[in-house]
Amino acid sequence: MDEVLEEKNMTRLRITTLLIGSLVALSSFQVSAQSEEALIQAATQSLPEHLRADVTVLDRSTNPPTLLRQGTNGITCMTDEPAPGYDASCVDESWFPYGRRLGELRADGKSLLEANKIVNTELANGSLASPNPGALANTVSGPDANNLAVLTTIFLGEAASAMSGIVSEENDQAWIMCAGTPQAHLMIGPVRYQLRDVDLKHQCGTE
Repeated sequence: MDEVLEEKNMTRLRITTLLIGSLVALSSFQVSAQSEEALIQAATQSLPEHLRADVTVLDRSTNPPTLLRQGTNGITCMTDEPAPGYDASCVDESWFPYGRRLGELRADGKSLLEANKIVNTELANGSLASPNPGALANTVSGPDANNLAVLTTIFLGEAASAMSGIVSEENDQAWIMCAGTPQAHLMIGPVRYQLRDVDLKHQCGTE
């Protein structure tokens, strides 16, 4: 009799353990899903609503970045990276060769000025693919997640020379950055927080 009772108790214990394990796993899955959705919302916040649903989203808190969602509209959004300040961006994928080349040159020890001079030469001679004319890059940045500003960047390239009435001096409205270079692009909004202390001429490959 005692053996039967003990076996029943053991069975109840096993069932209880399985149930608790299932509940913990379900809870972890829900938290993970909620966290992933929050990351996607934060990464895409700089875009107009109608563009957000179809973008690719990368989580930059891991190395290499983790794919959170595969998109279809040619725009990739990236979460804030683990560095001082807040910086999340959404970029037309035609910017990638340009950005990748700059990263390679900087990793090879080139200064910001040297790297951008090389990029200007390569864009001009066609050995480096330019972003598509009108290619968008939106960034939301600031000292923290509660103090953010949106910057919209639109690649112009040679088309910049045909634009009139837009200044090439930095301001918080609209201006052409890197005017007169193959990197020329329209800036609408304040410069990214992370570039506030950078010499923007060096960012353009000029002195």
